Amino acid sequence: MNRISRTLVATLFGTLATLQSAQAAPAEVFEDRARVVEVEPIVKVVRIAEPRHVCRKKREVRREHHHASSAAPVIAGGIIGGVVGHQVGKGRGKDAATVTGALIGLAIGDDIARKNHRRDDVYTVSHRRCTTVQSWREEERIEGYWVKYRYRGKTFTTRMDHDPGQYVAIRITVQPVAGAEVAWYD
Repeated sequence: MNRISRTLVATLFGTLATLQSAQAAPAEVFEDRARVVEVEPIVKVVRIAEPRHVCRKKREVRREHHHASSAAPVIAGGIIGGVVGHQVGKGRGKDAATVTGALIGLAIGDDIARKNHRRDDVYTVSHRRCTTVQSWREEERIEGYWVKYRYRGKTFTTRMDHDPGQYVAIRITVQPVAGAEVAWYD
């Protein structure tokens, strides 16, 4: 065996010896509990959008113009005026009174037709207008807890997702420091 091979074999045996000694003293893990001395909630403010529909009634006044194009009032006025004139007139003046009565009746009928022609209807119409309005609200949410606890005179802090109460469960790992001799006692 040459010198390099002897060095390599020695290194391998040394590594195996170290691994065996590490396996001979495994870490011991056990659970205990520690007293909680302070719990502080971790609060985050969240902004939440709330869309909502807002509807309003809008009233509108409308006018409708009616155009009466009927000739009935004029014709009726002419007939009534002619009859009245015929009743009033005597002799040869009866024809003239009938024509005069008819003309006066036509004029009165025309006035009535014009008044009807200008008739307006006024009414109110309601429209419903809806829009979407975005409103915001803020809400506080607890995201976790900072928990300060004491174990064997030392204080530790950790973040938890819940409030542990008076005690917190802890895991203890005991392992010798590298290079220290280990003695087992039962």
